[in-house]
Amino acid sequence: MRVSPLVAETEIWGIPQQFSFVVQNKEATLDLDSSAFFTSDRIGIRATLRVAFGWPHEASLVRLDVGTGS
Repeated sequence: MRVSPLVAETEIWGIPQQFSFVVQNKEATLDLDSSAFFTSDRIGIRATLRVAFGWPHEASLVRLDVGTGS
């Protein structure tokens, strides 16, 4: 079970692992910048990687609405 603040408290989603993928949009980028740190032997490094989750078999997703219990 995973909990997410993006899902309502009254919902449960069932997602089979065999139909879940992590999708990478582009190659990772790496940026180096030594200009802000020229007073010492330091380098600023920024890495960017854009990924998302994909579920290609939509019929395998299950949504349960458990209600509020009142």
